[in-house]
Amino acid sequence: MELGSNSNNSGLTNKQISQLSKDVRLLLESVYNKSWDSGVGEDRLEIRVGANGVQEKHSKLYYLYKPGSSITWNGHSLTLDGVDKLVQQFLDVKTKHVIRTLDVQPIVDDSHALALVTGTCRYAEETSRGYTQTLIIWKEKCNEKAKYWITHENFRWTKLDD
Repeated sequence: MELGSNSNNSGLTNKQISQLSKDVRLLLESVYNKSWDSGVGEDRLEIRVGANGVQEKHSKLYYLYKPGSSITWNGHSLTLDGVDKLVQQFLDVKTKHVIRTLDVQPIVDDSHALALVTGTCRYAEETSRGYTQTLIIWKEKCNEKAKYWITHENFRWTKLDD
């Protein structure tokens, strides 16, 4: 394969890769970032009925991860409960995430994607920080719809360029 060519090893067409990229951007902007940026306090939490039939209250982010996901947040390994604890630390802090760059590459086929993200986060009305984020996203096909899960995430704060 030539460097810079439009061919890929996934067997997907450019149109399929473009659609996968749009789907991942939508997941990150409309669901992931919105889970952080939509208000404060209880607005960041959601109640659902768990597998045991009991109502459970978790952060909205909690429901984006597949059980057993590998999550590293600024060098610290987290479990799903750790994601809830992280969100709890920021419940009363208003945030605004902006994606600056997003590169999405299929892994094998259109059911797995590697997403490389750079962006900024403004929080506490005055502080802005840059971040990088690497995710592996799995698309589970259910009937006619698809459910997207984060199976691996590495989030890292970075220094903003002056």
